[in-house]
Amino acid sequence: MAHRYLQELTAQSSASSTDVVPIADSSTGQLKKITVDNLVSAGRKLNLGTEAELTISSGSITLTGSAHSIDTEADAAADDLATITFPSGITLAVIRSENAARVVTLKHGTGNIKTPTGNDWVLPANGFAVVYYDGSFAQVVGSPLEDHTHPASEISSGTLTHERGGLEADVSAYDGIPKIAGGATSELKINLAGTTAPTANEDTGDGYSPGSLWVDTTNDLAYICLDATAAAAVWTEITNVATAFSINSLSAIGAVDWGSDRLAIYDNTFGDDRKITPYDLFAAATTPTIDGYNDYVMTIDVSDNDISKILARDLPIPIRYQTVLSSLDTAADTIAVYDDSAQEVVQVTPYNFITQLTEDTSPHKTNDFVITRDASAATLKKVTLENIYLDSNGFFQLPTNTNAGRGAAGTAGRVFFNTDDGQLNIDDGTNWTLPDGTTT
Repeated sequence: MAHRYLQELTAQSSASSTDVVPIADSSTGQLKKITVDNLVSAGRKLNLGTEAELTISSGSITLTGSAHSIDTEADAAADDLATITFPSGITLAVIRSENAARVVTLKHGTGNIKTPTGNDWVLPANGFAVVYYDGSFAQVVGSPLEDHTHPASEISSGTLTHERGGLEADVSAYDGIPKIAGGATSELKINLAGTTAPTANEDTGDGYSPGSLWVDTTNDLAYICLDATAAAAVWTEITNVATAFSINSLSAIGAVDWGSDRLAIYDNTFGDDRKITPYDLFAAATTPTIDGYNDYVMTIDVSDNDISKILARDLPIPIRYQTVLSSLDTAADTIAVYDDSAQEVVQVTPYNFITQLTEDTSPHKTNDFVITRDASAATLKKVTLENIYLDSNGFFQLPTNTNAGRGAAGTAGRVFFNTDDGQLNIDDGTNWTLPDGTTT
């Protein structure tokens, strides 16, 4: 009946705030009237209904209304919410964290949740997030109500994340520079009040690390740590890195201490300047295979105080400084000889040295000499062939032998004095004979 009654009313294109419209009162079941103004005012009031708690299950929740508190699965300390399922008829919801001690993170793009910034958002512990369902995605509207900017003077506790430009650490006790590496904040210790240079013991145990600085206020020098290994820290001075080095400004050295003085050398392995004693510098050199024609030896030219070079083949042998040979192995020991054809110094055994000499088949008794060893003077001397067989009184002295010791004849021209028969024994090529021709 009421439906037919409404159909018979004249259509109205506009209404004033005092016009009335019929309305069914659900509490009494009666038909009543209400002004347009009151009807519109009632429609402006958003009633989200009673808040209900939902627990995340495998990263998802299903809404049962428009107001919910969200808790982690199995009351975990933290949990991710990736998908929010909206039931039919609900497109807007307000959610908050059920427990401030348990962190719920809204995951952007993992499921159907989208945030305005494209980043994951933490659901505020004491605030709300508004989520609108557009038919495909659960869009977080604006930002969580607790995620807003505060003046620095208002922040009295907690830490600011790296993503927000913070340090994520309490640096109030730091004695250096905060260092962010690998997602963690640590202290890069600096000593601005040193009174001496740092040593190998200023190390990791004292809080130093590579990059730490040390200022020696006594000597006005600065150092940087390259290695903070315990008891083996490496510090290098950085004060005068850009200062040009002038060798002429150094004092001349009086005498070189080969074991204690230092030379500057560039270490290619470490890419840094290092120091080394002159002794260690030469001791570290490898022993080469010398090419007498192409290799050079560095020499000091005392005549003009200059350094020169000389071919290895032209280098004199300092024999006076060599060890005295106590016994000579003529077949194995070697002596140095200059080979004029090859124009280089070679080695040869004493035996081969003698055998390589040309034989003199017609020696001259007064002009040719033989080298002899004078045992009384411990020296080598020369003697003519004539004087070899003459004694100090000028008498010719033949060798002596016996019948048993003379051996068999067969080399014509041999002569000796036989002490057995008191005669000269002459080898005629076949027999031993006496001067009168008698065979002995």
